[in-house]
Amino acid sequence: MKKAGETKRLSIKELKHHARRLSIKEGIFASTKVSLGDSYLTPFAIAINASNPLVAIVSSFHGLLGSATQLFSSRLMSKFSRKKIVLFAVFLEILIWIPFILIGLFFFKGILRGFLPVFFFLFYSLYTIIANFITPAWFSWVGDLVDIKYRGRWFAKRHFIVAFVAGVFAFLAALFLDFLRNQNLLMIGFITLFFFAGVSRFFSFPVFK
Repeated sequence: MKKAGETKRLSIKELKHHARRLSIKEGIFASTKVSLGDSYLTPFAIAINASNPLVAIVSSFHGLLGSATQLFSSRLMSKFSRKKIVLFAVFLEILIWIPFILIGLFFFKGILRGFLPVFFFLFYSLYTIIANFITPAWFSWVGDLVDIKYRGRWFAKRHFIVAFVAGVFAFLAALFLDFLRNQNLLMIGFITLFFFAGVSRFFSFPVFK
């Protein structure tokens, strides 16, 4: 007959195993979001006639703003649970794709075209903050789910699965955009990809609950 302590340890072990499997599923959805969305934000900026200096600022600003955000968000773990931080950031990350879709629609309809690159820069900066806000809490949370003896092997397995899925969707997205570009519907292609990027992130949201 199992002792109460052994039953409790077994339960925790099973819960961690379940959480690790969910983390892999979350990674698949998150990598799909990157392949369909993040990877095409700079080409999107060029497509809406953003100037070369603005595109350069967007590219260089990403790393600086991301690092500053992670420094700030790491301090919040002393005040809020990691789960709450992750859920809040993922929820905002779902919503932030709406402005990019609207910018694409406005450009396609010829509305406020001269202001759209500025709007893009503002929302891209906000997206960078949100996307990096999640990182410290996520790594700390998931790291606790994996025994230190198997941590390297598990992360390697997760990375392989996630990278494979990301590569497949990146290839499909490139073919899709190239097809629509030949049909003079490039902006519709960006709008479609950003929509499915948001949908993909939405499906990763319940995994954290």
